[in-house]
Amino acid sequence: MLSRFSVSITYPFLLLALVVGVGLLFGGLGVTGTERTSRDLLDRLTDQATERTRLAIKSNLEAPYRIASLNAELISSGAMQTDDLRALIPMLHAELVTYTGISAILVTNEDLDTVWVERRDDDRHIVAIYDQLTPSGTTVEWNLDEHGVLLGEPIGTYDYAPETRPWYLAAKAAGPEGTWSPLYPWATSESTGPVPIGAGYSIDVREGDAGDRTKAIVDVGFNVESITNYLASIEVSENGRVFIMTGDGFLVAADTPDAPSSYEGRLVKASHSSNPIVAHAAEVLADPERTRVDEDGFTHGSFAEHDGNSYLVDANRLDVSWAPDWMIVTVIPEDDLLVRVREVQQRLLYWGILVLGIAAVVGIILALSIVRPIVGLQRTAARITGGDLTARFPGGGGREFTQLAHELDAMCSGLRERLELRASLEVAMEVQQNLLPASVPDSEHLDIAAFSTYCDETGGDYYDFPEAGNVQKVDDGSLLVAIGDVTGHGIAAALIMATARASLRTRLRQQGSIGAVLSDVNEILVNDSPDGRFMTFLAVLIAPDARTFSWACAGHDPPLVYDRASDVFHEPQGGSVPLGIVPGEDYDQYEATIDSPGSIILTGTDGIWETVSPDGEFYGKERLRVLIRLHRERTSQEIGDAIIEDLNTFRGSDRPKDDVTMVVLKRID
Repeated sequence: MLSRFSVSITYPFLLLALVVGVGLLFGGLGVTGTERTSRDLLDRLTDQATERTRLAIKSNLEAPYRIASLNAELISSGAMQTDDLRALIPMLHAELVTYTGISAILVTNEDLDTVWVERRDDDRHIVAIYDQLTPSGTTVEWNLDEHGVLLGEPIGTYDYAPETRPWYLAAKAAGPEGTWSPLYPWATSESTGPVPIGAGYSIDVREGDAGDRTKAIVDVGFNVESITNYLASIEVSENGRVFIMTGDGFLVAADTPDAPSSYEGRLVKASHSSNPIVAHAAEVLADPERTRVDEDGFTHGSFAEHDGNSYLVDANRLDVSWAPDWMIVTVIPEDDLLVRVREVQQRLLYWGILVLGIAAVVGIILALSIVRPIVGLQRTAARITGGDLTARFPGGGGREFTQLAHELDAMCSGLRERLELRASLEVAMEVQQNLLPASVPDSEHLDIAAFSTYCDETGGDYYDFPEAGNVQKVDDGSLLVAIGDVTGHGIAAALIMATARASLRTRLRQQGSIGAVLSDVNEILVNDSPDGRFMTFLAVLIAPDARTFSWACAGHDPPLVYDRASDVFHEPQGGSVPLGIVPGEDYDQYEATIDSPGSIILTGTDGIWETVSPDGEFYGKERLRVLIRLHRERTSQEIGDAIIEDLNTFRGSDRPKDDVTMVVLKRID
């Protein structure tokens, strides 16, 4: 029936009726439904604010946990010696500089010699030393320069007993698994400023056949002042508050200076805070009858101040196995959110009436102009579909159509840029792939296979079989295998990888041991790599008869050697810090044997054993050993293919989240 009338009449009429009907419908729903859903909205908003803070705090705590675990592993493997702790100061200082979320790094040995480097509030770096070279029972503090070298004279001394400190007691109680120490006042002299309050992740590194003797204790911690400063930067609402408290109710940090976590060196209960909002929120959370837990695990409560203002309390724990038992608490005044809701109600009413008043005029104009721009958009879209990415969408027909045309033009422009970027990345990938060996070397005594898979178009993993003629003045058919891993992946890692490859090949033109080669390459990367970027590296020189090999390591996992005759795995011990961190580092060369035919050497990057399953479990080296033993009768290529297939199955995807590189060598006779 409508086909009997002109579209100039039917379109405006139908559009006007639709606009009026939709306006009335949504206006009524907006006014009547806002109050009913406001409580759910408030819960969602406070949950989001708490979750953002929780994720940020968890990220800040991950650095101490990771660095403590790394230092413990280095000490356990012998890569970090603890007999002279003063020699470790530059390395500990480099770690402190690299990871800004860390405030202090400590190491103590079995003789209770103790050294720690610490970042102070004024961004000074100091070191405290307690050992046989200091007066008995006394700790001495010095300022450090940018390289971790002691400056001038000591800046303070004080009595100290490591075995009584909370980090020591926590580590001894937890053992090699490690744990977070409780919050406690840090030891310091009066000359270095106020007493910091902090905590750290402490690990008891043990040795001996039964693992019952302490070799060292490592502790990496943070100053709660850094957490306080971070919380102060968060704005949950105009008058909202956010704070953190421990599982037993002590205040860790708050976003306001009038809620300190300590008083005269003693911790403060959150319920006793000088800030009334923080204190009342803690009291609410301590009373189960005043709280409820939603389906997502967030605890909700509320309280009213004497001035009549009502506050919403939202809390959630960090809920991470390695993190301390902390609770993130967000407190927001109801008026901060409900006032806006009421404003929206009024605006809906006023603007609804206004819109309905002018809907007729706008609807008619829009209906009369709707056909031409739609046809123009359709024609341009057809040109783009045909491959003409230079086509531009015509404007006109109203602001929305003009904006749509601009956005579609921007989309086409972005598509062109992405195609160009993809082409550039493909070129970069091709260039980097050409830097890797096109094939493995031929060897009379070795079966060799190499594998490298990047998680992006480019990456930081590297392997090579460079000419080894000048290494130790040999030119007898020895095989040099080089493998490395740059922090991160993508273009930046690829550039550092290319620099390391060029430096290595240039250095190999000169004589020297493989340890000396790594020392020279390290000097280049120290100067050329940006802060926070470094490269682990492993060089293995295999003798012509494939019965012995020499190796040097820069922070990389040692080669995994499987002895076919004894059916035993071993990883040679030795090595030093990654390339690009410590200038002037000397790298040693080590010797090892390949005892029997059929023995297997695997060198790889941590993308193999740090592959994570959908459940968050690491692949680990034990699975790798089991797989190698299972396929020990197969070729190197078949062993590598089996490892790649098992990694894909373990992670549930063919695309790794980190670069995966390995070289498999099998002695033939």
